[in-house]
Amino acid sequence: MQITVFTGCCAYPGADHLPSLWQQHKDGLLAMLHEVNRGVAGFVRDLNGAPIMGAKVLVEGYDKPVYTGKKGDYWRLLLAGEYTIKVIANGYKSQIELVRIRDKHPAAIKNVQLPTDDRIIGVEPYILISVAGGITVVLMVLGLCIYACTVRSSKARYQKLENGGRHKDNSVQSCKKSLLSKEYHDSESSEDEDVYYEKQSV
Repeated sequence: MQITVFTGCCAYPGADHLPSLWQQHKDGLLAMLHEVNRGVAGFVRDLNGAPIMGAKVLVEGYDKPVYTGKKGDYWRLLLAGEYTIKVIANGYKSQIELVRIRDKHPAAIKNVQLPTDDRIIGVEPYILISVAGGITVVLMVLGLCIYACTVRSSKARYQKLENGGRHKDNSVQSCKKSLLSKEYHDSESSEDEDVYYEKQSV
């Protein structure tokens, strides 16, 4: 945090003006330094105690976040009251904490531990496994249904072809029988006619 204090229109006052400027602004500067100890501070670590650098610390009702340092430390200047803070870090599950800051007391210490985020695309692994298992079962059932329908259709075609072949054989055999009976009838009629003709001639 960087603060610039202007005590007048001159950015660089002379040395002879410094004592009077100090007397004029001493109480305000000391009070401001004392306010630095107010608010909330702490460390953000993982479950193994390793510091998490670059974690975002958000205070509900305030737009500007603060970020943790190399050692996972953070600090946020706040007035007395109750606040909800949310800690977010890449690869970790976010954490929400309630902080109470009392007036005329040092900064409230709130250390936060973030568990590792094992989710895939924001979804828990067991949910993905359940969905994948359900899809696999559905695909297997569909495959079995398609296979059963294919077997039935092939059997129906085979039976149709077999029945058609039998019908052709029966028709051929009936045709043969009719031809044989016709030839037999013709031969008998011709012999009768010859006998009758011989009797007439005698």
